[in-house]
Amino acid sequence: ANINGRPLNCGDTLETEYRLSVYNPVNDWGLIRGAPDELAKTATQFGFTGHYTQKLSLDNLIALANAGIPSIVRIPTHIMILTGGDSQNVFLADSGGLHLSKVTRAQFLHGLPGSRLYAGQSWMAGWYVILTPNKNNT
Repeated sequence: ANINGRPLNCGDTLETEYRLSVYNPVNDWGLIRGAPDELAKTATQFGFTGHYTQKLSLDNLIALANAGIPSIVRIPTHIMILTGGDSQNVFLADSGGLHLSKVTRAQFLHGLPGSRLYAGQSWMAGWYVILTPNKNNT
């Protein structure tokens, strides 16, 4: 997605969440309630439909992402975009300090790498928002 002719960045998203009253920079968790519908509400501002469901597996999410439909996924203290994967790896867009772009499936499911921030945390299965581009956004 683009905003004012430049690629969308994390700050743009946070500003929009603040304007929508779903994000508070003073709150330890950032999102007011940490609920998926807050992210879905924000996604609509950038030309996506955000859909929350708890019925898909990691394989399902990877298949969707490989077909151009990424998902926002959550670990206990952070969210990332699942952008694809294969039988061994999960591909991510991560705005956190570790900037993870590829982790093994085992790391994603049982404990992310690193020595700081969210190291050792794993995906909260069943917590994701599927991002489908709106027709005028493709």
